[in-house]
Amino acid sequence: MKTRWFLYVFLAILLILALFVEINTFIEQSSKPNPSDVLVGVDVAYDNVEDIKNIVSEVKSYTNFFVVGSTGITYNVTKLSEVCQYVYDSGLYFGIFAHPTGKYN
Repeated sequence: MKTRWFLYVFLAILLILALFVEINTFIEQSSKPNPSDVLVGVDVAYDNVEDIKNIVSEVKSYTNFFVVGSTGITYNVTKLSEVCQYVYDSGLYFGIFAHPTGKYN
């Protein structure tokens, strides 16, 4: 009889501990901010790399997406690489605009 009583008490304590651990885990997970799935951004169509860098520096505090919309940049690999690297280093997502030229390889 004492063994059965000890088993019931042990299981009750184990259940209470599991409940506290689960509640603690739930509270820790719910207090962490979830990253937003919404992208808010700007589209810039300047052909000047320095102007684009200045705009990125201005808007990176309130946006998370940047579109390079100038074909003068997107058709020049050197300028495109420099701009995209700067945007990436600023912590923004980015996309580029490229219009087909009619020459398909």
